[in-house]
Parts: sequence; structure tokens; C-alpha cells
Amino acid sequence: MTLPTVGTWKLMQDMTIKGKDTTRTDYTKAQDVPDYLDIYINHVLKEVAQTDTGGLATKTKEMEGFKEMYKNPLYVVLITYTEVVFL
Repeated sequence: MTLPTVGTWKLMQDMTIKGKDTTRTDYTKAQDVPDYLDIYINHVLKEVAQTDTGGLATKTKEMEGFKEMYKNPLYVVLITYTEVVFL
């Protein structure tokens, strides 16, 4: 059984066209980006807890390592690149 991925969604930008007038609004100024990594990790751990309680400690340690690696911007760029190229 897989749980649905739950997260926070934000409107990042908007464009309104009325006649010949175009208005663009950027909602990201002076706002923080939601920490989706924590949401993802919680989702993964809840799923493991429901299916394999024995593997919860192992998966928790794995997710902590992933979170630590994700602090490195180079790692984020490499992961993003591989997702685009190989998926």
C-alpha cells in the first residue's frame, strides 16, 4: 500500500492579460521556499512504518544521510541533472 504524497503548494508567479495590458506578479519575493525534503522524508518513513517496521531504523538512517548530502549544492545540481537526463 502506498500513501499519497502530501505537500505544500504555493503560487510562485502569476500573469494577467487584459486587452493589450499584461501584469506579472512574482510571489516569491521575500518568501521562503517550503522545505519539501522534510515532507518527502516523513512520507517515506510513514510508508516504511506501515509496511516494514523492522526496516524503519535502517530507512531513517538512510534518509538522514540523504538529507545531509542534500545540504551540498553540488549534490543537488548533480541529482537534478541525472533526473532530467535519465528519467
